[in-house]
Amino acid sequence: MPPPESPIEVGIVILVTRPETLSCCLARLIRQTYDHTKFEIILIMSEGTKITFPETDIKITNVLENNLHLSVRRNKGVQRAHAKFIAFIDDDAIPPANWIEEAIKNISKYQCAGVSGPLWHFDETASLPYQLAGAAIDSFFLEGFEEGTAESQKVRFYNIPLCNCIIKKSLWDAFGGFNEKMYHYIDDIEFFYIAWRLGFSFYVIPALGVTHRVEPFPAGFLRKKIVTRFHAGINTVLFHEIFMEIPFIKLAFVLYGVIIGICLLYRHIEVSLYILISLYLLISFISASKFLKKYPRIFLLLPMTFGATHVANFLSFTGGIFFALGFRKRFQPVIANKLERFKNAGINLKCGINNTG
Repeated sequence: MPPPESPIEVGIVILVTRPETLSCCLARLIRQTYDHTKFEIILIMSEGTKITFPETDIKITNVLENNLHLSVRRNKGVQRAHAKFIAFIDDDAIPPANWIEEAIKNISKYQCAGVSGPLWHFDETASLPYQLAGAAIDSFFLEGFEEGTAESQKVRFYNIPLCNCIIKKSLWDAFGGFNEKMYHYIDDIEFFYIAWRLGFSFYVIPALGVTHRVEPFPAGFLRKKIVTRFHAGINTVLFHEIFMEIPFIKLAFVLYGVIIGICLLYRHIEVSLYILISLYLLISFISASKFLKKYPRIFLLLPMTFGATHVANFLSFTGGIFFALGFRKRFQPVIANKLERFKNAGINLKCGINNTG
């Protein structure tokens, strides 16, 4: 006789690297409006991690994995889930109480492979360094440009963060899960790029927005930006088929052209710089005006915050590009694995795709 079907419909996979923030995430998950017998929480953690678990009727599974590679950990978590849907959320993110319920409802409504929601960072009650960092990210002048939607809509692969999304497990099964041999900070983009090329669709749902922790400005915030953008530069070289589809990456290369143009017009560079700086400050103040009424000190300091963040992003991204180009032979196994995954998924980079979506 076949084994009885599991009553679990949703497996929530959480990679535990910040146990001190996990309690807030779990507190919200155990208050979900979705039937508690139909979802489980799977925590992936290193040996020795200490966690205080709340009392709950929800099934919580601990999975030990000392390998810190994100894809290795996520794949192990999904493998332990026997559910139709897989949800991913960070251990420092706080979802709404109807997070699972809304996700399942909208996947059914739009007949899509998965849904995601905005990441809200600005905290009115936090100290000034956290307010600056959160407001900078939420501003349309930075990452907030991608989050600024008030309506549910279909999105492309680069707008689906693995810190807040729910997908059909069949999607994960379709091409072998997440890439365990790739470099850093591309696991979600590569996965959803392949799905997008195969015709799977995804929607962003405003009701699924989660509050996500930020590092304080300037030290922690800029340090994280430098690391992530450096790896984005590396991945732009190694996975150029993917990254050159992303608007912000295209914009970076436009800026390279602007810089070259300024250098060629060196006789007029002083005038050009005055014009560019004035335009930048104008956009900065327009973006900062969102916080003017209640938080004037945020308004006054944000142009400086924007400037420091943009410089850190741009220089570290450029450094990553040169690093990948200079040490390209080091990354040949990663490139070979990329081509193999594309081939196994039925994607021909020269001739199109075999659409299975």
